[in-house]
Amino acid sequence: MSIFILLASCGNYFCAFYGECYIDKVSNGPACRCPLQPCPNGHTPVCGDDGMTYRTQCHLERSSCKEQRRIKNKHPGECKGKEPVHGGWSSWGDWSPCSVSCGAGKKRRFRDCKNPAPSPSGRYCGDSWMQEDNCFIECEQLS
Repeated sequence: MSIFILLASCGNYFCAFYGECYIDKVSNGPACRCPLQPCPNGHTPVCGDDGMTYRTQCHLERSSCKEQRRIKNKHPGECKGKEPVHGGWSSWGDWSPCSVSCGAGKKRRFRDCKNPAPSPSGRYCGDSWMQEDNCFIECEQLS
C-alpha cells in the first residue's frame, strides 16, 4: 500500500500588485502577501504613474503591494513638477500611567510622523517620537 502526500504549490497562481505567492499553513493552499525581504540599498529613482518618485523600482513595487493599488513605472528618474512631501509630526498622545503604583516612576507619550506622512522621496520627521517624564505617586501609610 502506498501513501501519497499532496503538497500544495503556487503553480500558476497570480498575485496582484507585485505580491508574492506562498503556501498558507492553515489552508495548505496558495495565498498572496507583500514581499518580506527589504529592497536592496541604492538610489535609482523611478517615476510612478501616480506622480510619485520612488527610490527604486523595488520601492515602487512595495508601495503598490502595501497600498493594494496598481502603480506602474512611468519612466526612469524623478517625476517632474511634484515636490517630495516631507513628514510632519502628529500631536502628542496622552501620557501613559506612571510605571509604579507607589513612589517615583516614569511616564511616556508618543507621536507619529503622519501629519503628513512623508512621500517615498520625502524626509522622515526625525527621532523625537517619544517623550519621557518623571512621575510620583504617594504611598498609602499603613496605620
